[in-house]
Amino acid sequence: MSDRRVEWRIDAANSRFVRWVVYGWLGLFGGGSLLAFGLVASGALASALEGEFGRFAFLVLLVLVGGPFSVLYLWPAIRSETRPPRSLFVPDSAADPEEPLADRYAEAFSWRGAITSIVLSALALVALARFDGRALLAYVVLWFVLLPIASGFVVWGRVDPDEPSLEYRTGAVPLEAVETVRRRRLGDVVVYWLSYRSGTRRLSTPSWLTLTPEAADALDRALEAAEADEAEPRSSNRAVRLVAVGIGLSFLGLAAAIWLLAAANPPVAVYGSLVTGLLGLFFCWAGLALA
Repeated sequence: MSDRRVEWRIDAANSRFVRWVVYGWLGLFGGGSLLAFGLVASGALASALEGEFGRFAFLVLLVLVGGPFSVLYLWPAIRSETRPPRSLFVPDSAADPEEPLADRYAEAFSWRGAITSIVLSALALVALARFDGRALLAYVVLWFVLLPIASGFVVWGRVDPDEPSLEYRTGAVPLEAVETVRRRRLGDVVVYWLSYRSGTRRLSTPSWLTLTPEAADALDRALEAAEADEAEPRSSNRAVRLVAVGIGLSFLGLAAAIWLLAAANPPVAVYGSLVTGLLGLFFCWAGLALA
């Protein structure tokens, strides 16, 4: 058993999937901005040719605000020293001061890839809009779905098989409380799904872990060591569990009632039952998993 801790970091610089999602979002916003810029510029040109200089001046102002002037308020947001450490695609720049973020991402991204993604996305937006508005909506929703999935693969941590301990993102994982482990290799990463004994985890304790193969081997050894030194499980609070599950079932019943009573108004029925139903599922899950 090695006495050295294993550190790892997965982000857009070394994950093809996360890098693909970043390019996709760059294309979505860049392609949309390119189309909007083209529409406004063509409108300004038409206004100038028609002699409507008031509308021409307004459209030119829109182009400047969305173009050169936008650098004034976008630049502070994209500078690495002002970016929040919990950004979706930037792990923790302060954790590795020897490797500036710009240097780390310079080899992963290119101007050719960025321009290609913007142009292809602009063409896709135009084609989908001409084909079917629902297809355009599905395309946009797809990238909004991929964003939180990709953020789950942006991780950094440290595992010590000798202690044993696991630091994952900004917190520690209680390895001695792990009950079942599911592991699957996905390309260049290893994904774990951990189940904990009742009453031993917190709301912030992660169940889905993403590690490099080297860190995954170290985690396997740490889990084996934790089983040999397993702590006594904390007794579950039955009263809290009953209250949480009762609240959850009440919300689920309310969701069913909203669905039936507001059937004549489908938007209200769907929204009301969806919101209350999700609250009910959350309370039921919290009562069963956390209490």
